[in-house]
Amino acid sequence: MPAIAGIYQMSNEAMLGNHGFELMKAINIPSSEEAIIWQQRQIFLGSVVPKLGETLPYVDVEKKMAITADVHLDNRDELLDRIGIEEVERKTVQDGHLILLAYQKWGRDCPNYFVGKFSFVIWDGSEEMLYGVMGYEREEPLYYYHNQDTFAFCTSIAPLLALPYVEGRFNNQWFTTFANDNERRGIEVDLFITPYEQIMQIPPGYMITIMENQLEISMYRKRKAFGSKTKSSSYDEFV
Repeated sequence: MPAIAGIYQMSNEAMLGNHGFELMKAINIPSSEEAIIWQQRQIFLGSVVPKLGETLPYVDVEKKMAITADVHLDNRDELLDRIGIEEVERKTVQDGHLILLAYQKWGRDCPNYFVGKFSFVIWDGSEEMLYGVMGYEREEPLYYYHNQDTFAFCTSIAPLLALPYVEGRFNNQWFTTFANDNERRGIEVDLFITPYEQIMQIPPGYMITIMENQLEISMYRKRKAFGSKTKSSSYDEFV
């Protein structure tokens, strides 16, 4: 199953070392898939993708950006039109690359324009910013560990527990909330906790931004389905 993972060392004194490799080694990778990694100074991104499939992470050296993603876009043609990609180039633009182009055009509003299943994390080196989104159509969250120096993420919990600075203490609040049917559920805090104290989760429909060592988590607006491709105003309809 495709997976994404990464580590962002926010402190200049902190070093990535081999922690990114340890994170990827802890992912269960079937023989039909392969792990691909990218690392630069304080940022590490990794993906587990089908062999002979899309190359991720995708890196735009000129823009100083990189993306890791698990994505299948259903409105590729619309996005390619909106971004202005020439017909001759379209077959070479895979979904992860297309998301990065959309980010370059619309910034953090880009998920409003996507239709399909997606989760992605972008490193914007020009802004020194990490930005990620979990699409509404996904069923799985994105798990993360965060302290004043480090932000580590993965689409499964176990690899995060393999990092030397992540402790595997159980979260009593999670067990109290989800093991007792009589407890009230659905309050917002329940969306983010996991069975482990030091690991949190980003639910579908949320995005994260880390800039100047500040982590921000917020929802994004989901776009309505098209009624007609010829209705120009439909590009800007959201819920």
